[in-house]
Amino acid sequence: MGMIRKRIIFFAFSVALFLNGEATSQVKIGLALPLAYDEQGKSGNPVGEQMLKGITDALREHETVDTSALISLVVEDTKRVPETALEVINKFGSDRSIIGVIGPVFSSELSVTAGAGNFHKMPVISPTATVNFAAKENPYLFQLNPTYDIRGKLIARYAHRELGMRRFIILAEDAYGKEYANAFQSEANINEDSILLVVTYKRDDWDLADEVGSVRKFLEDHDRFVDFSGLQDEQTEMLMKAGLSKSAIDTLSQGRYLVSVYRLFGDGLANSLMAGGLRTVGYDPKVFNVVFGLADAIYIPVSQPSEIEKISFELYKSRLGLPVLGTSDWNTDALKQASGYIEHLWIESDFVLGEKFTDKAALIKPEDRRNYFFGYGTAKLLFELIAAGNNTRETLNNALENITGKQLPYNGLTVKDRTNSSLNVLKLEKGNAGVSGYSY
Repeated sequence: MGMIRKRIIFFAFSVALFLNGEATSQVKIGLALPLAYDEQGKSGNPVGEQMLKGITDALREHETVDTSALISLVVEDTKRVPETALEVINKFGSDRSIIGVIGPVFSSELSVTAGAGNFHKMPVISPTATVNFAAKENPYLFQLNPTYDIRGKLIARYAHRELGMRRFIILAEDAYGKEYANAFQSEANINEDSILLVVTYKRDDWDLADEVGSVRKFLEDHDRFVDFSGLQDEQTEMLMKAGLSKSAIDTLSQGRYLVSVYRLFGDGLANSLMAGGLRTVGYDPKVFNVVFGLADAIYIPVSQPSEIEKISFELYKSRLGLPVLGTSDWNTDALKQASGYIEHLWIESDFVLGEKFTDKAALIKPEDRRNYFFGYGTAKLLFELIAAGNNTRETLNNALENITGKQLPYNGLTVKDRTNSSLNVLKLEKGNAGVSGYSY
């Protein structure tokens, strides 16, 4: 693999403290980052470069408020090559003065290096890798970014417990998106919820009319509706006794609506009313104002932001009217466009920057903020743990395993099986936005 370029970052402020006898301990943290240094020592990888900047800024800040530990950073370039990443981790592991490692950052690197931390009994902390089960199956490995599995399960649990949803349709990209979809379906099965239909599409499909059309066709074939164009008195009486107001009935009647009985009353009461004699009908293609409700929501784990606009437009054009559940990949500029087509949207997100970091973020280009703060937040966490006395590999590892309810600059942190189980949940409802933290 050739020589691996290394740099040691050791601030003058720390050196002065050390020489004056004010620091009580000295530790090193290894950084396994994709930097691709050229011969002049300049990084060719913005991901690693911005993470390194965030980490070094965190160390500067830490040293202005805490003098109890002398911390230095040893930087190695993984070059985004899994085999090189393994060499780097093994090199760090052989240096007993290094008590922990930040990185690798890519799932491809982490998959190859997953067991190295346990071999050296040295905690390895990935700020961003999302590959399933790597940390769960490997002691001394930590994933601070929730995995595909946790993400899919968390939004399914949130929909069930917080939104009262029970019946779902899945529209997923057939490779990356399927990782999320499988987890979502697994959690739905645990909750005894119903997955009514699963439709997949290919990442490069430019037209999703057929896929969204198959969702609509399923609802047309299986939903049951109250026809408000000609309600009889006994039907009106049943609807009002079930809780539908007279004004709502009048409005729907004036619009000659065909409304799903499940959207009006929910699954249990709808079935009870139908069993009690409430007249419902099937879909009528001659009716324009149709409100579907057999499914409570449609879960759409996209594989890339470029899919969002075409999916949201097809949903709008098909007039499904279903609430949408989504993944972190929705949380981009494309989300603004989607909000014009989708009335109710909930997505899990691994990056919602706290208000107190607004000024710092303003100094960083928007495209660099995620990687900067992933590095910054991970480093701040480690430095705080070290300052609290966790200055050996074993004590640092134990401290990481027991983190619960911690707030990073961009996400919550609750560690289960050495993997973060917390995410932000973003809500866009008729143009109004909201955010809350949620742990699986």
